[in-house]
Amino acid sequence: MLLFLQSYGPNSPDLNPITYKMLGVMQQRVYEMQIHNVDELKQRLVDVWSGLQLSVVYAAVSEWRKRL
Repeated sequence: MLLFLQSYGPNSPDLNPITYKMLGVMQQRVYEMQIHNVDELKQRLVDVWSGLQLSVVYAAVSEWRKRL
């Protein structure tokens, strides 16, 4: 999924609201506990991304659809 998002520009009207929501959720979860080094940050990012519930993705898409 991350590679898919990288293929779009940062101003893509299709993905920007969804990306914004997903990054906000990830940021909140990643920084719930203190991070001591870059390797820990990398691992936390992978763990949070792999642990995201599909309902979070559906909620982001649902919010995007309201803007149409």
